[in-house]
Amino acid sequence: MRLSFVTLFVFLHTVCGCGQVRNGTAESETQYRLKCWGAAIAVALQVGDDIRVYKDPSEFEIAWELKESGVVACVSKSYMLDDQWGRKFQLIVVTYNDAAKHVRVLSVGKNGVFEDGGGDDLYVDIRLEKGQEPVWIVNRE
Repeated sequence: MRLSFVTLFVFLHTVCGCGQVRNGTAESETQYRLKCWGAAIAVALQVGDDIRVYKDPSEFEIAWELKESGVVACVSKSYMLDDQWGRKFQLIVVTYNDAAKHVRVLSVGKNGVFEDGGGDDLYVDIRLEKGQEPVWIVNRE
């Protein structure tokens, strides 16, 4: 499936509300950023991008920026690479095969301790099952 730049931009703008100024708690702002990451990575998975080649979200953003794609329109701001506590998001490939893809973008939360999605960690899970549309869910939203 090939999506045009305009289609991708409108999709991400609608889903993420790109460009909106957010006034909330550190947790809600981080969840908003994770939601944007979920949308961007879901589109990339849907068009066949191999997410395994990126060691972190910044590499993903740079690669897609070079492709001149609207996929990263929502996450291409420098502040989108960090959670609200100033820590870099982590890109974790949970499952990646022909039948299913499961990718997680994770924030270690306020305490700064990686708890593999437990404790105060915040994350978005992006899943793509063969023949299905991608789904992304932010925990504790």
